[in-house]
Amino acid sequence: MASPAQNFTRRVYHGDGAPLPTGLTLIAYAFAIATLFAVAMMIGPGRLEGALAEVLGLGVLPLVIARLHRVPFAQLGLVAPRPLAVVGAVIAGAGLWLIALAAATPIVQATHRHEAVHELTTTLFGGQPNLALLVLTLVVVPAVCEELTHRGLLLGGLAPGLGRALAIAISTGLFAILHVEPARMVSTAILGVAAGLCALWSGSLWPAIALHATNNLVVMVVGVGLAPRLSALIDREATWSLPLAGALAVLGLMWVWRSGPRA
Repeated sequence: MASPAQNFTRRVYHGDGAPLPTGLTLIAYAFAIATLFAVAMMIGPGRLEGALAEVLGLGVLPLVIARLHRVPFAQLGLVAPRPLAVVGAVIAGAGLWLIALAAATPIVQATHRHEAVHELTTTLFGGQPNLALLVLTLVVVPAVCEELTHRGLLLGGLAPGLGRALAIAISTGLFAILHVEPARMVSTAILGVAAGLCALWSGSLWPAIALHATNNLVVMVVGVGLAPRLSALIDREATWSLPLAGALAVLGLMWVWRSGPRA
């Protein structure tokens, strides 16, 4: 029989069974990150190799840990959200990428890492990669696996013991650090906060995944050069493009908030 403290613990997600304790959550996260880098080192660089490392370290491992400790997958956020929450997350993601880019640009200038950022961009989008491969490795896999680890395992496990605000802060900080490059850390921190709010307000991981995937998809489309008119329009109309992106992000997040979790 659950204790009264367990019954009234404020959780991010809803479902039978308790989430991982705080200490075990942090250990599980460290193990997931270690597995990610260990697999990446063993199989070498490359788009598919990197995606495989994420699937094993950040996708499969949290599920295995949850199963071993008899934590229901619902406590990782793998529950159905209200459809409007997913729609709102997609709208937010469509605007959030430009806000993150605008926030990251001064960091590139301040750190004088233009060449490093250019090299990273070339690595991600250079050459003539298959479009389906890009969607798989830059959109689908990161959105699902990174959210499962950071907003599922971390946020879902830390919130009951530390409170939701601190849990979002910790999961966002670790998510940002994972991306190493200072400019990317800033942009991913913005994404992480928004994804955390989507998970918190909807009671499900799927809106956070939808937000992340939409953000990455727009970045990929612009980065590969599939939308030259959009890029030119944003550059030409900078005075209103950023406020419009902000309005989309706010509108989408408000939609997620108003949709609420399923009963």
